[in-house]
Amino acid sequence: MMRLTYCTSLIILFVITAPSICSANSTYIQLGGWSHHFDRSKKMNEEHNIAGIELELGEVEAAVFGFTASTFKNSRGNTSKYFAGVAKVCKRYTKTMRSCGGITGGFLDGYKAENEGGFFPAIIPHASFEYRRAGIDLTCLPKLYSRRSFCAIQGKIKIQ
Repeated sequence: MMRLTYCTSLIILFVITAPSICSANSTYIQLGGWSHHFDRSKKMNEEHNIAGIELELGEVEAAVFGFTASTFKNSRGNTSKYFAGVAKVCKRYTKTMRSCGGITGGFLDGYKAENEGGFFPAIIPHASFEYRRAGIDLTCLPKLYSRRSFCAIQGKIKIQ
C-alpha cells in the first residue's frame, strides 16, 4: 500500500476541504501539537507537528457541528492522517471567548499495530478554549480506550 508523504498529505487535505471552507461558519487552522504519555517506560514522540483544518458548518443552540482533517507525526514517529466529524457543546463567556467540550469521530491511520497502519475508526473526546482568533484543543485518552493513556494539546487559529 502506498504511503503518503507529509507534504502530499497537506495538499490532499486542502483539496478535500477547500469547497467546504466557503460555506463554513468558522474555519480554524490547526497547528503544533504536544502530548504527555503516562507510561514513561516507552520512548514516545511527544511533538506532533500537526497541520490541519477544522470547519464549523452548523450551530443549533449551543451545539456546534463540523468536521476536521489533519496530518501529524504520531507518538510512534509515523505520519498519520485524520478525517472526522465534530460535535461539541460550547459556552460563550463574551463575544470573543468560549469553551467547548465534545467528541470527534472518524478515521485515523499511521499506527502499524492497528489495521496494519491503514485507516481505522476512532472516537476521541476533546475540550477547547478560544479567545479572539486563538485557541487550544485538549484531548485525554485513558488506558481503557487506548493502548497507552495520554493527554495532548494543540493550537488553532481562526481564519474565518
